[in-house]
Amino acid sequence: MASFRNLSIRWKVLSVSMLGLACLAAVSAWMQIRDIRRQSVRAVEEKSRAIVLTLEATREEMAKKISLGIIKPFDQIDRSVLVEAVPIITAINAARKKAEEAGYSFRVPKEQPRNPENEPDDFERKVLAELTRSQTMDTLIQSEEEVHYFRPIRLTADCMICHGDPKGELDPLGGVKEGWKEGEIHGAFHIISSLAETKAAVSKARNNIILTAVIIVSLLSLVLLLVVSSITKPLKKGVELARRIEDGDLTTDIQLDQKDEVGDLINALNNMAKNLRAVFGEVTSYAASLDNASTNLEALSGQLSDGATNMNERSNTLATAAEEMSTNMSSVSTSAEQSTANVNTVATAAEEMTATVNEIAQNTEKSRQV
Repeated sequence: MASFRNLSIRWKVLSVSMLGLACLAAVSAWMQIRDIRRQSVRAVEEKSRAIVLTLEATREEMAKKISLGIIKPFDQIDRSVLVEAVPIITAINAARKKAEEAGYSFRVPKEQPRNPENEPDDFERKVLAELTRSQTMDTLIQSEEEVHYFRPIRLTADCMICHGDPKGELDPLGGVKEGWKEGEIHGAFHIISSLAETKAAVSKARNNIILTAVIIVSLLSLVLLLVVSSITKPLKKGVELARRIEDGDLTTDIQLDQKDEVGDLINALNNMAKNLRAVFGEVTSYAASLDNASTNLEALSGQLSDGATNMNERSNTLATAAEEMSTNMSSVSTSAEQSTANVNTVATAAEEMTATVNEIAQNTEKSRQV
């Protein structure tokens, strides 16, 4: 994933597009081949059903002719050729004669067959059992090489002449009647069709599809390459312009006559470079003005420095005067403290005098009383 992210846009688009086209071609080929195979199998099924329906129609017509007396009754026909008058046998023989010419194999597997050739194999026996159980009209079984079509043979009224009641009695052909009932299933028409032609058609279709897919993918790849180039080339120029802007070169523009999104991107880069040139021009003008202001500010700073020096000298003088004033204030404070001590002494003496006067007043009162 990291290596894919590091690929250029051209190879990303081409690789994803090619992968998508390949997947699309593969899915399309698979669907077409599947449809060809399905159609072939359906055609085989329809052909097999048509053959069997023709056999049943032949059987019914033979039975009809017997019932109408067009064909002699079985008891009036020589036993050596009687089998040729049996409707189902006539239908089977007709199917077998044209089987090779029509490109299919024909069998009539039956339970308890009188003809050993009709003895079912294991596969046919399972199908017969399923047909008897499900009572379906027909069934189609497909293998890799063949298609097997089965249609059950149901006993009709004319079949009862040889296979009906009474059970154990000899029939006109010299066989023993089985006691079967009309409508029962005791065999099936089995038509085997090869899929060799279908496989050849599928192989041919596969080759044609692959060849067509290769041509289409090649053409689309060429178109995609042209489209991607029309995108990546202007993008490369845009990257070069961005790198020059990164390096401080704002003097280059890209001339591109393209009206799509890539053209809009290149025009935006050109406008960005133009706007940056204008901004840097204004910045340069502002820098010159700032330089002049800096010079004036430097002169004003010198004046402020001289004023600060004078102010410092005056501050020192003021500090000296303040120190002298502080010394005088200390002397005044000392004198004040002495005055306070004297006042306290006078107050103490006044209190003592008051006490003495009070004592004298008391003694005077006592003297007055005496």
